[in-house]
Amino acid sequence: FGLFLIVFTGLYFYIGTHLIGQTNPNRQKHDQQNNITLAKVAASHMTPEREVGFAGSLWRMFPHHTDGVVNPLWPWVAARFYEPGMSDQEFYVRGKWVNLIITALFCILLGLIASRYFSLLATCNLILLVGFGAMLPRSPYFQPEPLYYIFFFLSWLCCLALLKKNSIWRYCLLGALAGVAYLAKTSIQPLLIAFVAVSSYRFLFGALPAIIRKDHNRPGSEWCWQTHIIGVFFLVVFFLMTAGPRLSYANERYGSPFHSYPSYWMWLDDFDSSYQFMGDHQDKSSLRRIPSGEVPSAGNYSKKHSGEQAVNRLSEGFWFVSENFVSPKRASEKQPAWRQLLADRGAYLAALLVIIGLFAIWHRFHRPKAELTVQKLQPEWSSAALFIVGTTIFYALSYGWYLPIGKGDRFMLSLFPPLVFSLIWAAEGLENRFRARGGNRIPAIAYRVAHLAVFLCISLRISHLLDNPEFYGR
Repeated sequence: FGLFLIVFTGLYFYIGTHLIGQTNPNRQKHDQQNNITLAKVAASHMTPEREVGFAGSLWRMFPHHTDGVVNPLWPWVAARFYEPGMSDQEFYVRGKWVNLIITALFCILLGLIASRYFSLLATCNLILLVGFGAMLPRSPYFQPEPLYYIFFFLSWLCCLALLKKNSIWRYCLLGALAGVAYLAKTSIQPLLIAFVAVSSYRFLFGALPAIIRKDHNRPGSEWCWQTHIIGVFFLVVFFLMTAGPRLSYANERYGSPFHSYPSYWMWLDDFDSSYQFMGDHQDKSSLRRIPSGEVPSAGNYSKKHSGEQAVNRLSEGFWFVSENFVSPKRASEKQPAWRQLLADRGAYLAALLVIIGLFAIWHRFHRPKAELTVQKLQPEWSSAALFIVGTTIFYALSYGWYLPIGKGDRFMLSLFPPLVFSLIWAAEGLENRFRARGGNRIPAIAYRVAHLAVFLCISLRISHLLDNPEFYGR
C-alpha cells in the first residue's frame, strides 16, 4: 500500500501541475477575485492593533470577515501564504498550489486511516475516486471548495458514526466539524437538517416503545434514545461556538447572524436580478428598508408564482443537476481536450452499488436460520441508508431549485467523496460478515474481482490522461 501511495502522490501532482498551468487562467471568473480580496483583508487582521486591544485583536484573527457570498475560512487560510507586495496574480497562483497540497495531504491521510479498516483494493479505489473524482478537479481554483469538501466529508462520516452510536462527544465533534464546514460554505445546512431528521426518527423508534411498553433499549444496540435530545443541544452549542466569529460579524454588518446573499437569491428567478439585489443592499440598514412584501422569501415567491411554475423549476433543476452529477460534460470534437478527470462518476457509483446489492441478495438466501445479526443491526443500517439517500436527494432538490441562479458542477460534487465512502463502507461491512461466518468463498472472491475491475477501469482512465495531458482551459 505504501508503494501505491507513492505512485498516487506522483500522479496527483503531475496531473495537478498540468491543471494549474492549463485551466482556469482568469482570476476574475468564478468569484475568485473576491476570494483574493477577502484573503488580503484577512492577512491585514493578523497584525495586532492597539486601538482594539488584546481581545479585539484576538477576535480579528479568527475567520470572521464575509461579504455575504464568500465565507471566511478559505480567505483566512490563504492569507497565511500571502506576502506584502505580492501581486494578485502571484497570490492567485500560490493559492491554487495551496489547494492542491491540502487535497493531496487529505487523500494520503484518508488512505492511511482507511487501510486499517478496509481491504487493499477497496482502500485504493476509495483514494482514487475521492482524489481524481472530486478533490483534484477543484484544486486549481482559488476557491473554498477543497476545504469545504474535506469538512463536509468529515461531517458526513460523523453523522454515520452517530447513527450507530450516539455518544455525547460525537455530537460535539459533529457540531465543531459542521461549524468549520459552514465557515467554508453555508451549504452544510441541509446535511445537518437531514441528520437531525433521521436521528429524530431513530429517537421516536426507540422512545415510543419504551414509553408505551416500558421497554429498555434493544439488546446489543449502541444507540441510546435518551441521549438524543441532550446530544442535539451540544451539537448546536459547538456549531455556534465554532462559527461564532462569522455569525457575530454577519449580525453586526447585515443584521442577521446567518445572513448570506444566496439565501435570498434562491427565491429570485435569475442571476441578473440576484446580482442587482446584492448591489442594492450592502448593509443591514438597506436590507431592513426592504418592504416585507418584496423580501426574497418562500412566502413571497409563492405569491408571485403558480404552483406549476414552482414544480417545473424544482423538477427540471433536480433532473439537470442529477444527470450532470453522474455524467458530467465530456470532451467533444470541437474541444478534444479533457473536461473531466473521471467522466463516468455515475458508473463508478453504480458499480459499488451493484456490489452491495449482490452481497445483500446472497446474504438473504444463504443466511443461517439461527443468525439474528441482520435483525439486530437493522435500525443502524436502515437509518444510515435513509440518511445517505435522503441527504443526496435533499441536496439534489436544493441545488436543482438554485439552478436558475447558478449552475456549476462544484455544488453537487461535494456529495461524491462521502457517497463513495458510504458505498465502500457498506460493501466492506457485508464482506467482513461473510468472512467471519466462513464457509462459501465465492462472495469473497467475487468481491475482490469486482473491486479489481473498478481499479483497472480507473487506472485505464488515468493512463489516457497521462498519454494526452491536455485539459480544457475553462
